[in-house]
Amino acid sequence: MKKGGFPANFSYNRQLKNTPPCSDLYSWSPYLTRMFLEPDHFAKLVLGDDKGENLLDEYDFNGLVRRGRLAGTRWGLGELHKESKIYLDKTTFVTGGQSICLESTADVGDKSTARIGYLRFPKLIPGKKYRLSMYVKGDLAPGSFADARVWYGKTLVIPSGRLNGTFPWMKISGEFTAMKPDVGFGVTLWGKGKLNVDHFVLQKLD
Repeated sequence: MKKGGFPANFSYNRQLKNTPPCSDLYSWSPYLTRMFLEPDHFAKLVLGDDKGENLLDEYDFNGLVRRGRLAGTRWGLGELHKESKIYLDKTTFVTGGQSICLESTADVGDKSTARIGYLRFPKLIPGKKYRLSMYVKGDLAPGSFADARVWYGKTLVIPSGRLNGTFPWMKISGEFTAMKPDVGFGVTLWGKGKLNVDHFVLQKLD
């Protein structure tokens, strides 16, 4: 089984009596034939416990609403261009029923257009090692990219090669050794496109 879980969708169809297996109105099949069954609409199935406590609150946006420049009480939203928007997206997510989407139609090259930041990041223990992971999904214009950054005394960029192009939900992560208790963290869209983020996990490794 895939470590860290995999997409899954538990559903069933039934074939009505004296009807063909497929028509313009429905299909009866264990295979992926309709949009509802596309992997993009699946949730995450994890077998066994994911070792290590998640130090973040509101990590999957479950039940959060936007009020001004905040989503819930932990997430700050920065729309850095008039053609950018950030919103809670119920159409695609990993866990919690919604993700956060950073979207921009601004044709500004690789300049930052939208950013979210985690407010009141938990105090870390200097000298201890941590791992931060999250799920991302994107459709970014050529020349645009996205990344997550942790400012812990130095700067950790996740992933190191940036996110660009079009990609389905995938997990990215990075590890760092805290140099001070106060740490900053944010996800930025640079340029034009759409980026969904969900299910953030911060774990202490030692």
